[in-house]
Amino acid sequence: MITEEIPTRELALKALTFCVRKRMDPRIMWSVKPDVILDQVSSDMIMSLESRIWGRELGVDHLKWPATWWDAVRERWCPAWALKRWPVRYRRYSVQAWHTYPTLAIRSEHPRLHMVVTPE
Repeated sequence: MITEEIPTRELALKALTFCVRKRMDPRIMWSVKPDVILDQVSSDMIMSLESRIWGRELGVDHLKWPATWWDAVRERWCPAWALKRWPVRYRRYSVQAWHTYPTLAIRSEHPRLHMVVTPE
C-alpha cells in the first residue's frame, strides 16, 4: 500500500453577491418579458429581459469586402488576367438600418403600428 502525504492548507472563503443590472426606461416596461432558463447540459442559468420598442425600417445595405488580407492585396495590385485565374473571395453582409423610438409610449400587443405624421 502506497501512502503519500498531500500538502494542504486551510482557506477561508466568503460568499460574494453576483448581480447584473440594466437600467430600462419606465416607458418601455409595459412589454418586458422576464425569462429564466436552466441549461441542463452546462448547468448554467440563463436570465433574460426582453422588451419591444417602436421603429421603422430605413433600408438594407449590402456590403462586401475581401475575405482575407491576401485577397485585399490581390484585389488592389494584381493584373486583370491574374484575377480571372485566381478570383478574389469576398465576405458579404447585409446591414439593416432602423430608426427607433425607444421612448414612444404606445401600449399595444400588436407588432405593427401605422401612424400618420403631418408637418406643422
